[in-house]
Amino acid sequence: MFYKLDFQPHILFVYFLIFLLSLSGCIQDESINEPINQPGGGFDGECTEAILYNVKKTENFSIAVRIDEEETILVEDPNFDFWWARLSPDKTTFICYKSPIGDNRPDNDYSRAELWRFSVDGTNGVKLIDLDDYGWLEQGVADWSPDGNYLVMAAVIIEDPSKPEDFYWHLFRTNADGSNPIQLTSGPGLRGDPSWSPNGDKIIYVSFPEDYDEENLIQLLLDISFQTPLEVHIADISQEGKLSNIIQLTDDDIRDNDPYMSPDGKIIAWESFVDSGGAIRQYDLDAQLTTTILEPEEFVCCPSWNEESDRFLIHAIGAGSPFYIAEYNILTQEYRPILKVQNAAHINPQWVCWPN
Repeated sequence: MFYKLDFQPHILFVYFLIFLLSLSGCIQDESINEPINQPGGGFDGECTEAILYNVKKTENFSIAVRIDEEETILVEDPNFDFWWARLSPDKTTFICYKSPIGDNRPDNDYSRAELWRFSVDGTNGVKLIDLDDYGWLEQGVADWSPDGNYLVMAAVIIEDPSKPEDFYWHLFRTNADGSNPIQLTSGPGLRGDPSWSPNGDKIIYVSFPEDYDEENLIQLLLDISFQTPLEVHIADISQEGKLSNIIQLTDDDIRDNDPYMSPDGKIIAWESFVDSGGAIRQYDLDAQLTTTILEPEEFVCCPSWNEESDRFLIHAIGAGSPFYIAEYNILTQEYRPILKVQNAAHINPQWVCWPN
């Protein structure tokens, strides 16, 4: 979700780190350049396969794109983190979050986040959502609808003004410019990591189980802070911004995050926290079956599919290494780091077709 060094805050809990970032590692750098003509979302030109990601070389995260072996920094400022970049379907802009660094606060701080939009060259920055705009306490993980008309995201809100001590993560849909927020979920608990189905008629996300006992307040607060137990859900979303036909896909009390559906609509992949480590699991929508497809004995995050639905990118971190970006081939079961360099962290990769 929610960049994997943090857990969700509540009034009775504070952020803590599950491990420290170590800036050491080896150098391994390989080309992923492939010319592609990929219409969709209003784009009718030529583009090249690339990776859009966040990179931290000093004290803050910047937005970068990598084509072949060439990295281009698109947005950076020594006083701010820029993170969670997502390319628009028409490939003219990308969105990302911006938050100040320092003050003993975590990297990529949801509690001070602003949602921004930039042209693909990193210019023409426009702030779309400030927390004060809608009275949100935190925000993050925005994702474009396939047609480019909407964004779906998560935010912390106080639903009942008479109970200001009760605030929870909920899902929202906005217009592409961040206007007209529609709350998709309600009630106590935690909902997060929303993404779209390829045709834009469904939302995939994580939430507590449908039968979760919300009356046990102490357990609720503990589970919100530790994001446990989060299960993968799928729901229909209407043009009016209403969720229906909500289906819980997993039921195993394992913390799941960042579910993404493959472009062919057959598989949902996400990361799970198992055995004090991480794994990538998948749900086969035809077989209605959950299986583990990758367990590298490292913390892993955020599968990003290629257009052929046979490979995905993740970021990972292991003992004695920085965050790095790796590729997994479902057909060959090959796992290989493709962006792992010394003294730098690379996170939240998105496989994109970058306009030529």
